[in-house]
Amino acid sequence: MFIKINILIIISIIIFPISIFTQNIDTLAIVRIENILLVQPDTLQFDIRIYRNSDRWSKLANGTFQLTIGDGTTSVYEENAKIEYISGSSQLRVYPITGQLTKDSYFISPSIIRDRVSISVLGPELFQDANFIPKDTGLLIGTFQVIEKSGNTLPLNINWLYPQFYYQACAYKLENDSIVPPFITWNLANDNIEMEDIHRTTTVRYEADIAPDPYVKLKYFYARYEGQRKVGLYWETETEFLNRGFILRRGYLPFGSRDTAGVEFKDFVASYEGGEGKPPVPEMIGLGSSRLGKPYSYKHDTVPFRGETYCYALYYKDFYGAEHYLASSCVKIPNSVIVYAQANPNPMTTSTTIEYQLDDDVLLECNVYDLLGRKVKNLIDLQEIKLGKHEIVFETPREHLASQSMYEVIFIAHPIDDPAVDISKAVVKVQLIR
Repeated sequence: MFIKINILIIISIIIFPISIFTQNIDTLAIVRIENILLVQPDTLQFDIRIYRNSDRWSKLANGTFQLTIGDGTTSVYEENAKIEYISGSSQLRVYPITGQLTKDSYFISPSIIRDRVSISVLGPELFQDANFIPKDTGLLIGTFQVIEKSGNTLPLNINWLYPQFYYQACAYKLENDSIVPPFITWNLANDNIEMEDIHRTTTVRYEADIAPDPYVKLKYFYARYEGQRKVGLYWETETEFLNRGFILRRGYLPFGSRDTAGVEFKDFVASYEGGEGKPPVPEMIGLGSSRLGKPYSYKHDTVPFRGETYCYALYYKDFYGAEHYLASSCVKIPNSVIVYAQANPNPMTTSTTIEYQLDDDVLLECNVYDLLGRKVKNLIDLQEIKLGKHEIVFETPREHLASQSMYEVIFIAHPIDDPAVDISKAVVKVQLIR
């Protein structure tokens, strides 16, 4: 009998501590680092958001959150960086004047202490003045920016400091105490109750988003011939992450080839930072990190030869100096000639409209001659006309009252500052019938 009693006692001793450690832990809240962005190389932005995960509480009292930024080799220290709370970003009722505590609102105080980022959130005294935290949907505590004072690129490694119980703290407010199991608490109304409490088997989980990799999403990119051997480049982005700016390079398609995949983009055209003796192009500076893109353009690149097909490649450089290919586009450089001319109506009674097309900007003149070679009318004095389709009206001169006649409308196009191109000519024969 004595032996059996001892066995029962031993078993009860063994089972009792095991039952303590097998109790379910109630995760009261999840605090997350979200939307991690290098807005600019020296400016790291992130959100801190709290999610209520339990019915034990509903209103936030305060919190202390401590983070580390860096990988040990490129860490943030109070000597080389500062942190700012972005005013108005919090969904808490934040008192706007820094440095003063109030009874009915929150006070947010970020700082860098040695090699860690510390964010303190101090809440109101009374339960009735504290912010309600919706369950599961979360509430934004605030958006913060860490700025490197000397302009150096900040690391994207950001996480919570561990051990959690030592560096992190989060508390809620309770309006009334309860002694109803399992929510047995022994606090006065309006007390700040720690969420991380082993005796109550409650805890907080701290999580962090993964920062985005360098990324630029394009809507389009194309090259367009603008005339006089000049090419305009146009593109638009949808989103940009870690983008310092853009780079343009040029190659050419070998004669007779259609395979653009084999083009080598060796010729430097332009860059946001300049290069190869060319100045920087401020219009090609990227947005850094932005969920909204913008249109860009570069005007113009001047190519050396006509009759060639030139291809352009667009790249961007990220905050860490790596280049990334985005897209390419090709355009054929035409000769500086008239490619089309036609009169309508033809035959005519009193007048006709002559349509003509130029492959490039030219110095153009146009005259009308009769069958004897006499000049009867000047339609265009020698002047610069842009590439594209045009039209001009020819009216029969009053002194030419014949019932029937034939005219030659002669266009002569001179190249603009391009000795490699010969003069081009177009002749339109127009018949007059009265």
